[in-house]
Amino acid sequence: MASASSGEEFEDGHKEPVASSPPPHKKTRGINTKLKEDAPGEIEFNELSLPLGKSFPTLSTQVGIFTRNLINIKYKDWRTVPQEDKDRLWHVIRQDYNLPDYPSRKKKIMQQCSMSFKRFKTRLRNEFMERGKSPCSLYKFIEKSDWEAFLEFEATVERK
Repeated sequence: MASASSGEEFEDGHKEPVASSPPPHKKTRGINTKLKEDAPGEIEFNELSLPLGKSFPTLSTQVGIFTRNLINIKYKDWRTVPQEDKDRLWHVIRQDYNLPDYPSRKKKIMQQCSMSFKRFKTRLRNEFMERGKSPCSLYKFIEKSDWEAFLEFEATVERK
């Protein structure tokens, strides 16, 4: 009688399948790197200053792209990002979407920037650092020196 992994025929005539190679790597959606080219739609806000409307998904994506591109990964977390960098980010978003400078709206958008920054750093940890890869070729805005500083910080006890 043949062993189960040999793929040979058994006494009763049925064949045991041979262990196949692992499935090919699942193709995933790439990163959003392209900033929109067309004029954004009107962004509406509810009474709690939360953005909504047809253009909100575009705004949300753009906030993530702007945050990734304008805020350096060398900062420990959002609280350590200099106010000048946050102001520059807000100015770019506000200008791009023609948003009024209401403090409550700025606060909500900047909270979204904070979450985007945290998600991006988590992605860098999970998809690059833990696999021993560098994101510098995929994310052209990440300098090699900043990536090395990121790795150095992540290895510290303070990070844990």
